[in-house]
Amino acid sequence: MKKLSLIVTIAIIFTALFSTSVSSVKIGDKLGDVLNTDIKVYINDHQIPAYAVNNKMAVVMEDLRGYGFDVKYDNSARTLSANRNMTKEFKPIKNIEVNAKKPGSVAFPYVYTDIKAYLGNKQIECFAIDGNMCIYVDDLKDYGKFVWDNETRKLYLTYSPPKTPSKYDFLYSYAEYTNNTKQNTAITQIVMCFFGEYYYLNPDDFTDIILKKDGKIILNRLPEYTITSFHNNYENGTIKGIVTYFVFKFNKEINESGIYNFSGKYKGVPLDMFSVVIENYTIGNTPANPNDLYSDD
Repeated sequence: MKKLSLIVTIAIIFTALFSTSVSSVKIGDKLGDVLNTDIKVYINDHQIPAYAVNNKMAVVMEDLRGYGFDVKYDNSARTLSANRNMTKEFKPIKNIEVNAKKPGSVAFPYVYTDIKAYLGNKQIECFAIDGNMCIYVDDLKDYGKFVWDNETRKLYLTYSPPKTPSKYDFLYSYAEYTNNTKQNTAITQIVMCFFGEYYYLNPDDFTDIILKKDGKIILNRLPEYTITSFHNNYENGTIKGIVTYFVFKFNKEINESGIYNFSGKYKGVPLDMFSVVIENYTIGNTPANPNDLYSDD
């Protein structure tokens, strides 16, 4: 019994010590050292600054803006997200300094951060170097193919061709609009939802796009789109999983009075048609008189 009590006591002490060590890590605390390296990293044949951390190569997440990603920081959620943008122009960093220091020697520390990093819909490991959020290059493997050249000490990542949803992945589409005191309705954007995780839509896959006002065609193509969000736990009947929402936002709100009808196809599959009535009149702030809402007839 004494032996059992001693084992339990040791286990409690070990658990307490471990919990204290984990909870005591604060923002800015050193996690380890960045080492000098002669390895160079390239994305689509364009060099990107890289660091050697834990026998892996790491890059600054914000730098990915110049290498085909949209990077966004949410201060309220303390998250930094990078989403692949297939249509974004490459603007790689130029005149990257050559590291002439001895490979393997200590360069500077990397530290703890409470900011969470996301690539697409996936949370990944991150840390801070000189105030910048960094991630491991290996975590970009879902976006392309790596090739290591041992002679030149260069690591190449080549992005894969964009994957687009099949015609069977289309779920639904709808219009988003606003109401205010100056006009009854203004159409701001069209939203389309596809089953699966996607980062690109080919504009040529949309055909017969028509937006009519009072029976007359006013638009025969979609505006540029952005990826608004992913839904991890979408469930509709037998369809379960991740869905992607693409937003096609108009440069200018559509707010002239009239009846608007939208139709079109994606890879030959009809999109959901919708109809919106815009009545351009001032909406009062005074509550309606209930007696005015009914007729004696």
